Amino acid sequence: MPRSILSKPALITCLALSVQLSACVTPPLSERPSADEQLELLLDGPKSAGLASDLRALSLQQPNHVPTLIADAALSVATGRTERAVSLLDLALKAEPDNVDAVTLSVRVAARSGDLAGAHRRVEGALRTRPDAPGLHESHAALLFVERRYEEALEALDRADALTGEVSWRSHYHRGLIAEDLGEVAAAETHFAACAELQPDFEPAARRLRWIKAQASMQDG
Repeated sequence: MPRSILSKPALITCLALSVQLSACVTPPLSERPSADEQLELLLDGPKSAGLASDLRALSLQQPNHVPTLIADAALSVATGRTERAVSLLDLALKAEPDNVDAVTLSVRVAARSGDLAGAHRRVEGALRTRPDAPGLHESHAALLFVERRYEEALEALDRADALTGEVSWRSHYHRGLIAEDLGEVAAAETHFAACAELQPDFEPAARRLRWIKAQASMQDG
């Protein structure tokens, strides 16, 4: 990637300048980083409390850049700014209705708010046009799990795994949750352990694994 581009502080400074001043100090269009490059600089750089404001500024500068809208929405969800996330996702889906990342995140937001019917409409509508997207099948499985439709959830996970050619860490996690709910503790432990191995930073799987092991120790003791 070209390195002769604006640093994050310089980028933010340029965004804050008036039109008159920016015309004097902003580099020519041919030298400016693309929207993809600017987003990559933010996401690859050191994570700080300023990331949210940086993404917000980039969203304003690049209102039609879908990856930026999705990244801003994802961080908004993580920091509890659900209304902002919904607005950003609406913009992203208006530009790219079949964008898998946008649909997946919007399904998550709808489910969190208790709108399971709306979440189903989104994911099922997207699956009609993108049946080849494993992430959509995984999102569908997550909704079906919440409704305790375990057999259908496992079928959705099977479709996702068939498309990727392997069992993803997300699939292992959901399979573990289903097994745990069904009382199949050994199977749940196997899936959570596989998820933790594939995605060590995913704390929910590690937490479920610790819980199962703690329960087993109490029973043995």
